[in-house]
Amino acid sequence: MTHQEKIYPVQTCARVEFCNNQGFELAFMDEFLAKELGYDSFADFQHCAGSFLLFSIHPDDIAAFQTFVKTTACPKDWTGRLRCKDGTFAYYRMTNQQLREDGEQQLVVCECVQMKDTAPAAQSVQCASITDESIFLKLADDIPLGILRCRYEHSTRALHTLFCNPPLCAITGYPIAQWQRADMDWMKSIVYSQDRACIAQAMGRLLGDADTTHCEFRIVRGAEHAWMQMTVRVTERCEDGLTAEAVFLDISQIKRAEQALYLQNYCLERLNESLFFGMIVKEVGLDQRPLYASENIKQLLRRLFPEEDQPFSYKDIIHPADCAYIQDIAQWCREELPDKYEIAKRHNIPDKMENMPYYLVDNGCIQPESVADYLEFYEKIMRGENCSVEVKSKGFGRYWWFLGIATVIFNEKNEPVSAVISFSDITKQKQQDIEFKALQESEQLLGIIVETSTKLILKYDFNTDVLIPISPVSKQAFSRITHAHRSRQLITEQYIAEESIAQARAFFQRLRYGTPRDTTHFKVRLPDGGWAWYHCTYATVFAEDHTPLYAIIFCGDVTNKRQSELASMRFQNYTRQGTKEILFNLEYNLTLDTFEGYEGQIPERYFKDFTTSYTKATERMCQDILPKYREMFMECFSRENLLEGFERNQSYGTKEFQIAYHDGETIWIRAFCQILKDPYTSSTNVWISCLDINEEKRSEIRLLEMARLDLVTGAYNRTAFIDYVTERCSSPEGGLNRAMILLDVDGFGKVNHTLGHVYGDTALKDIAQTLKVVVDKEDMVARIGEDEFAIYVNDVSDITMAKEHFRIMIAAVYRELQQGVKVSISAGVALFPRDGKDFQTLYEKADRALYQAKVTGRNKYVIYDESMQEIAERSVITPIEQPIFVNDGVYIRTFGYFEVFVNGEALLIHNAKAKELLALLVDRRGAYVSQGDIISCLWEDESVNKVTLARVRKIVMILRNTLKEYHLEDLIESKKGMRRLNTTKVRCDLYNYLSRKPEYAHLFKGAYMVNYSWGELTIDELERGN
Repeated sequence: MTHQEKIYPVQTCARVEFCNNQGFELAFMDEFLAKELGYDSFADFQHCAGSFLLFSIHPDDIAAFQTFVKTTACPKDWTGRLRCKDGTFAYYRMTNQQLREDGEQQLVVCECVQMKDTAPAAQSVQCASITDESIFLKLADDIPLGILRCRYEHSTRALHTLFCNPPLCAITGYPIAQWQRADMDWMKSIVYSQDRACIAQAMGRLLGDADTTHCEFRIVRGAEHAWMQMTVRVTERCEDGLTAEAVFLDISQIKRAEQALYLQNYCLERLNESLFFGMIVKEVGLDQRPLYASENIKQLLRRLFPEEDQPFSYKDIIHPADCAYIQDIAQWCREELPDKYEIAKRHNIPDKMENMPYYLVDNGCIQPESVADYLEFYEKIMRGENCSVEVKSKGFGRYWWFLGIATVIFNEKNEPVSAVISFSDITKQKQQDIEFKALQESEQLLGIIVETSTKLILKYDFNTDVLIPISPVSKQAFSRITHAHRSRQLITEQYIAEESIAQARAFFQRLRYGTPRDTTHFKVRLPDGGWAWYHCTYATVFAEDHTPLYAIIFCGDVTNKRQSELASMRFQNYTRQGTKEILFNLEYNLTLDTFEGYEGQIPERYFKDFTTSYTKATERMCQDILPKYREMFMECFSRENLLEGFERNQSYGTKEFQIAYHDGETIWIRAFCQILKDPYTSSTNVWISCLDINEEKRSEIRLLEMARLDLVTGAYNRTAFIDYVTERCSSPEGGLNRAMILLDVDGFGKVNHTLGHVYGDTALKDIAQTLKVVVDKEDMVARIGEDEFAIYVNDVSDITMAKEHFRIMIAAVYRELQQGVKVSISAGVALFPRDGKDFQTLYEKADRALYQAKVTGRNKYVIYDESMQEIAERSVITPIEQPIFVNDGVYIRTFGYFEVFVNGEALLIHNAKAKELLALLVDRRGAYVSQGDIISCLWEDESVNKVTLARVRKIVMILRNTLKEYHLEDLIESKKGMRRLNTTKVRCDLYNYLSRKPEYAHLFKGAYMVNYSWGELTIDELERGN
């Protein structure tokens, strides 16, 4: 691909919007302009080229573009190059610059058009001068050097990226979009903290008067670090800042080689200490000629004294300025150091050592384990070989190690005539070697342990906060995690259970703060989506200055162990004496079928069998268990079933049953078993705990029975009725005819309104008692709604007698509670199995018959027949258990207490008069209500005047504000001071009832807006319509 500018034909003007900030962040770009530049869409442009327009402008055109954006006094245009997706450039012209405010930002809006083949003269010049820049861009993409061009502002101390090439991303490991958004804080974050000072010094030199500078530093690259060499050149300086170009070179390999070379040089220096690289003299003094000089010193002397026979002394090779100091040292040596013969005598060194090498062996200087190597060392010397040896010696009460090095000297005939042998003390080095060898053995041992360990073993790096898996198990577990293994990224609900996140964060916080050791438990998500509990502990390794270097973390799966411990704890708590009414605890060996022990008091009549074997104990227990529970007991507690279940990981079980205990008394017992493997044998043991739950069971039965009763009437409730009918429908009993009767109390709403709810509850209770009296004991009476009852009759084989029974039932309920307040009952009957064989079918048909009874006069019963099916096809009968309001939109309830519901939730109107005003508008059904009418209803005893009119305006304002909170401000309409309800916006039971549709005929129960006295005026109308 050649890096030359593309010339495109003119297209339609594209609109471009960008922020007037440092990088000209793009807010909008026409899609076809993005496609002209080679991108799939504007989103693809932002993803590939970044969000800043500055990065897509040719570097030579940036200054002109900045001037174009800043110039707003007169219309101007800008012609320049924009970078395409393939790296080439195309010429574009931007015109019609306008500024637009968007919140706190200022947007620049321009029209952008691509240039024709014939560019203006200015463009021709630019095209002529672009060659060098194109070459630069090609080189920038191809050379293995990272190039970064940036702008630094003095006032804000901000750094802005102007250009970066792909190799910069490759050698640093960070994408181009990140370098384009780079600032000072981000650059600091990727540089090692120890190396930030050298970068700061380099920046200081550039901000001073230096034009170039360079430095070396390390950056974070994934889980490792990389060495970078950076050379920076200032290309432009101005009052508000400077522009610079930086070249980055990856010198990681060079640094590693330098480190290896340093180690080699260190070892070479230690070796040179044992050789004759100094000078040996006869006596101390500057005027003495050296007796011997090592080879490198000889090379120095040859350069100083070309003639080999030319005599020289120390004065000839020591600088004159240092001679006086050296003379003082020589004088001190003459006065203070003992005579050489005294030294020899003190250390028992003979003038001549004969019978070498056996002399040192015979006097015990060489230790036995080094004798063979020492003798072989001399044999090699006699053969004319240069060689070395390490020998162990003993002296001054301790052991020493010496390195012997032999250099053989040959004559003119190339025959070995003598040898120079030196021994140097390597005791310290040898000890280090021994320690290093021991460390290697420890590492090998650790490697074996790590490779065979089933635990997760991790290394924690304090510098990078990265967890490095060490053991095979941990490497396999961490292989599914694609991002960096940093502790802060791992402690999320993706990997750690929510209840363990706090413990995990505290664990790693203590680790980062330098706590030497710690341990914790937390729950971890497995690759298959399951969970496991891990016991985690760590140990931290510190440097000599107590700085933490790294930590080793061990994580073991303790899920099974935890379950066993919890099971044991549960069993101990469950069977602890004194906490419950425990009869006795028994322990048996299931494998051997033997008795192990017991707690509590075993009744005398059970003692012999219970303490013999598990089989005997279960057989004896079965004798007293009531017959209906025996099969269930043996299925759970037989020895064979327990052993088979334990093989399938079923380790515990619980059953409740009744037994004939003392003197035939029947009591409830709960038997609990726990099976565990004996930790010291191969046997399987079982613990049986028997608890007296008689009182608990009786209370439970009483509560269950109470839950099936209606609290007001004492009759069964709807749930109990449904269960009973469902059960009876599943029992044919020889085809016996039965009946479901649904009953609704006529005019009961008027009872509550006139006499109060307490009196109404008493009336309902009396009605329920009456119904219980007129039905058989086997039949069920239930209250299934506010004033609705249901009866299930088990025998209606004689339909004539059944009808008479139904008539008596209707007549028995009819009564006059007070003057003008009467109650009656309407009933609908469905027959089983003629009308249906399940609860739902019988209920629907009995409900249709009830509806027929209500609409044909009330205080009567109707038996369902197929002619009533037409009613069901024309309308939908609302089931009793469903609410009368809907959960979507606005629904208004007027029958009973006035209430407004919005999406199923009651609308809260805190001002009582505002709520009454809304009720009044509902009552007028969309007609306009004058202010005088409002005053007469809301304030009955007051006339229309300024005060009351002001009240009306205030109440209207409160109501409007309340409706506005629910976005219902258009619910109330105004016209010349009058108000009305927009009935098209609401649903209302009053409006439904007045529609005369059959499905709404049951809504009105005789009570209407009982909150407000003026509602009585509408009741007569409703009752007449009924």
